[in-house]
Amino acid sequence: MREASRRLPSLPWRDLAPVVGYANRLECRPGETFGPRCISDYQLLYVAEGKGEVTVQETARQCEAGDLFFYGPGVPHRIRADRRDPFVLYGVHYLWQGPLPEPGRPPQITIRQLGSAEKLPYRDNRFLIGEDMTGDLLLLDGHRRVPPKRFEPFFARLAEAWPSQRATTPLLLRSLLTELLVELHASAAGGDGEGDGPLVQRLAERLRRHAAERYDRDWLSSWTSYHPDYISRLFRSRMRQTPYAYFMSCKLELAREALAHTGEPLAAMAERLRFSSVHAFTRWFVRQTGMPPGRFRRASRTI
Repeated sequence: MREASRRLPSLPWRDLAPVVGYANRLECRPGETFGPRCISDYQLLYVAEGKGEVTVQETARQCEAGDLFFYGPGVPHRIRADRRDPFVLYGVHYLWQGPLPEPGRPPQITIRQLGSAEKLPYRDNRFLIGEDMTGDLLLLDGHRRVPPKRFEPFFARLAEAWPSQRATTPLLLRSLLTELLVELHASAAGGDGEGDGPLVQRLAERLRRHAAERYDRDWLSSWTSYHPDYISRLFRSRMRQTPYAYFMSCKLELAREALAHTGEPLAAMAERLRFSSVHAFTRWFVRQTGMPPGRFRRASRTI
């Protein structure tokens, strides 16, 4: 086993310095297909909702929420959403190492579409983080199942952070992806599979359902019968963010989904999401994503 591990592309944990080139969340159309194609970097593809088929090289899998795929440069793959219950996907393109790019100038991603009869040489689609098979290793080998409640928040945070033009964004993306990889290692090593207690999960679900409203801190006590300070600390320890931050991330998700998949006017969207004006909505959206709503709408159709 140790001899085999040395033949794999690998990187010690201490040398891990990922550079995120692109991250987003995409609601696929019924039957929508990407590929067959190959890319110039690495990608983690996470299924958040829905069903479909993902083919990596010659292996096709029928998948659903919790399926996580990994593939690297030159590995052919195809993504096809179900016609009745299409995918909601998170995609993260990255390199394992490199200097951080300037804000607003992410690394270039090359996506090559393959002809129906084109065949590429088989590649060993595995990558090992660590140095010895007896140590703390993470082996990425094409596909694995992960607990959705535990891992979707990582991908959501990456997708939310990527559009920002702030000077700190490239570093934030690096830290978020590193945290995700460490969590994958912990999960593979037999850590807590769910990560979220039932009470916190119920609160998170209710916050998500009310995301179009104005935030009310009294919800924390009326929905749980605990003091708001206590439940807020518990929520933060489980979800890695405060209830308010989670609520606003859900509101941002509503805005992003509407911009990507509807023609709803900005003024109507601002009113529906309980902003005082379209200008307040636009300022908030720019602070969260680094781009105006109209520009986000135009750039949203890719993975």
